[in-house]
Amino acid sequence: MVSGSRITAFLVVIATVMRVAGKLAFAQLGLIQSTVGLLEYAAVGLSPAIIRLTAEALRHGDNDAGSNRSYETAPLLPAVRVVYANGFAMALLTALTGGLAVALFMPWFKTTHVNLQTGNTLFELALMVAIATLLRMISDAPGAVLQTRGRIFADNLFLSLHEIVWGGGTVIGLYVLHWPWQRATGWPLMAGSAMLLALRSILSHHMGSGVFERWWTKFDGRIVRRLLLFGGMIVAAQMADFLYAPTDYLIITKLISFETVADYVPAVEVDGGMLLLASALALVLMPRTAIAHVSGDSRAVRRYYLLGTLATAAMLLVIAPFIWWASPFLFRLLLGNPFPATCAILPWMLIHTVIGGSSAVGRSILLAIGKVRAFTASVLIAGVANVVLNYTLVRFFHLGLKGIVLGTIVAATARCAIWLPWYTLRVLRQQAEMPQPPSLAEEEMVSATLPPLIP
Repeated sequence: MVSGSRITAFLVVIATVMRVAGKLAFAQLGLIQSTVGLLEYAAVGLSPAIIRLTAEALRHGDNDAGSNRSYETAPLLPAVRVVYANGFAMALLTALTGGLAVALFMPWFKTTHVNLQTGNTLFELALMVAIATLLRMISDAPGAVLQTRGRIFADNLFLSLHEIVWGGGTVIGLYVLHWPWQRATGWPLMAGSAMLLALRSILSHHMGSGVFERWWTKFDGRIVRRLLLFGGMIVAAQMADFLYAPTDYLIITKLISFETVADYVPAVEVDGGMLLLASALALVLMPRTAIAHVSGDSRAVRRYYLLGTLATAAMLLVIAPFIWWASPFLFRLLLGNPFPATCAILPWMLIHTVIGGSSAVGRSILLAIGKVRAFTASVLIAGVANVVLNYTLVRFFHLGLKGIVLGTIVAATARCAIWLPWYTLRVLRQQAEMPQPPSLAEEEMVSATLPPLIP
């Protein structure tokens, strides 16, 4: 539901902008999303960290954590409330840090990207995207509460409403209010993010998170440290995305041409949309995997990984050929342009999509069982390799956009199709041989056992 609404909203936005403002505006929108929009990764580690610590708190509370029913319907333990309270404090701290980063980034953005062609309204859009991202970052903490309390459908509904507000508001802003395209896309995005924060906070408070009940009195430095360590590693991994599309744009503009960016953006967006579909199952499996792992049910974790990966791969293998076949028609229908240069590289991009998307469940499994250090190292190594390969293929072999995509395929294959399955199955096999569930001393992330969370 969330993936479908997000893809639909984005298609509506880019199609409307393309038809109203033209190809240059379309390229500018993709540029902002690939730079300012990555600010959201600053909080991407918070939700998995809260889910992981909630599972551990349930285990330490002797609450039958291995039952899927228990973590959704059992009375909320004091230890879990402490995790939630500190998670919300971390969300606010992360948003504050992100705000400072925006304040430092915006002058650079204005200097490098604002010119006579773009105008100051592009700077306004970048600022609005940054504010919307910060609001959504804060909402991740109450969103994690809803996921661990079995309200995944409600949380997905709120996320879908956010996309509906963005897409519908953009259409109204352009066709009814006749705003500049930058403001027509920016204001609805901020409104949707504010609504998402409000809805998640209200329902999570109703579920017992205590978001509005003097949560700061439950501040615990030990838990904050755990959240920082776990979430920080995930953030470091996600920041490796700067070594993909944003770096690709720099290589393209420096070694090929700026106009070529507009040919690369549609392929990147198709890739991103399909990866959203692939991540849907992984997000649902994460809380269940964390609960199963802390209770020592390695068979359930292995089953989640194998079945989830096979289901994701099968879905992508069915969708990818259709996208390849229909892409000229879809580009012409949605964007008013068949983008022949994009269609030429799209088959190669879809190979990367299938390989990378099939690893989404494996990524979720590794984070849920606490193997975040190895995951982070693999992502960073693959990101650096991607930059080196892309630059080499474009600069020395003169392959153009095809070189960009080929380098990405090699990096994705090495990490997602070779290393991740081998490492995940190896870890699960080792843990299945343990007589007891692994303690935190046996986790990669932290060398000390979890301190008692119940005050």
